[in-house]
Amino acid sequence: GGGGRDAEAALAGISGAALQQVAHGIVIAALFFLIGILHARAATHDLKAFGGLGRIVPTYAGLMSVTALALLGLPGLIGFWGLFSILRAAVVVFPAAAVMGVGGMALTAGYVLWKLVQRLLWGPLDRVRWTGLADLTWWEQATVWPLVLLMAGLGVYPAPLIDVSGAAVVALLQALVVP
Repeated sequence: GGGGRDAEAALAGISGAALQQVAHGIVIAALFFLIGILHARAATHDLKAFGGLGRIVPTYAGLMSVTALALLGLPGLIGFWGLFSILRAAVVVFPAAAVMGVGGMALTAGYVLWKLVQRLLWGPLDRVRWTGLADLTWWEQATVWPLVLLMAGLGVYPAPLIDVSGAAVVALLQALVVP
């Protein structure tokens, strides 16, 4: 009956939440690192001060774009699998939450794509202020590339992450159910 389906969906949702925590940790680490680099070079966190940086710091722009898309849960990147599992489970267990979740994802996508990607990287460039801005150094790239490769690698082939998180969730649930 519906009880078994609800239990399977709940397990999928909890597994998805575990996947999402790992994905979030990887993506946010890269995002904070990249934002920190920009702040160190420009001495401001004000996104309105930037624009068009993709023209002068292309490596930074590419890595920031991939990181932003992973944050949104784009298929093929690490954030997709956890979000997909959570939403799939929510549709079965609590459909209103699924609708709210999709709405929140749409608002987040709009903000990230407009503010972070479009405005920061591809908007109008203040050539006077930002022309001398340096792109990523080799050591900065050596720090962020492994995170970006994890985003892409586990987005395309998530089985290792799914196996580990699924086993952990099952063990957790068994420990909670069995006295």
